[in-house]
Amino acid sequence: MARSQLVPITEDLLPDVCRFLHAEMNSEIPPEQWLDWLRYPWLENPPDYGFALIQPDEGVVGVMVAFYSEQTINGVTERFCNLAHYCATPKYRPESIRMLRALLARKDMTLTAFSSTRRSVAIGKATGFRTLDDRVYIIPNVDLNPARKRLQVITDRDEIAARVDDRNRQIIRDHGPSPILKYTLITDGSDWCLSVHKVEARKGVRFSVVLYPSDRTLFRQWLGAFLAAYRATDGTWLTLCQPRFLPTRPFLAIPVAEPRPHICRPKRIDPERGDAPVDPAEITGLYSELVR
Repeated sequence: MARSQLVPITEDLLPDVCRFLHAEMNSEIPPEQWLDWLRYPWLENPPDYGFALIQPDEGVVGVMVAFYSEQTINGVTERFCNLAHYCATPKYRPESIRMLRALLARKDMTLTAFSSTRRSVAIGKATGFRTLDDRVYIIPNVDLNPARKRLQVITDRDEIAARVDDRNRQIIRDHGPSPILKYTLITDGSDWCLSVHKVEARKGVRFSVVLYPSDRTLFRQWLGAFLAAYRATDGTWLTLCQPRFLPTRPFLAIPVAEPRPHICRPKRIDPERGDAPVDPAEITGLYSELVR
């Protein structure tokens, strides 16, 4: 069996990759929808869309999709590469590690993976990945302090964009109008906190899933108000939240094993440039397959 050709996924190759994902990964998603998902809106000229394995007579036989982004964290522009969808036909699966190695070569970026199985996580750890969260909190959507100081809840995307700072306004702009992302801003008149979440069904149960809090301290302080807002807007009674988004564990939060642990591989540090690794608590579900 001839060795497959390892190639970057270019714009020209992307339609073939989407047809492969439709045929081999999820036939319920048409190629056109795959194409829409993989053409993410926040980076105009990505270096590639990941890597693919090509056979001359068979075409695409394996893919590892990557979502690239530039995110401002603590005033510093950080480059990320999110490892998203992976699929290879059984015949060529032994070669699939080559696609991972190609992405691991991007040492100037923080690599993330949010959809890996626990078996894949073990492989990731052997190649330098670290666990961000392998557990998740299940929290009932109730406010245990309804008598707190009155807080204003805003869920209109345009009104929120007019109130937040430049960094969070850029986040809203980068992700564009989205059918799945929900924005909630809570303010006491002086301070404010923005959360971005989505609704997801697991084993037939609908959850609000937190993807990003703009201020972890205020998010924890006003958590009850956020949970009540999720229940009002989503009709959900439970929320899933990664522990790294909360400085302390909420009273009613139940930690359970996350079937797809969040992992990352820090970028290479250059001491002469004053580089520092990204704080794991600042790594969120934005700019990834979780928002597509």
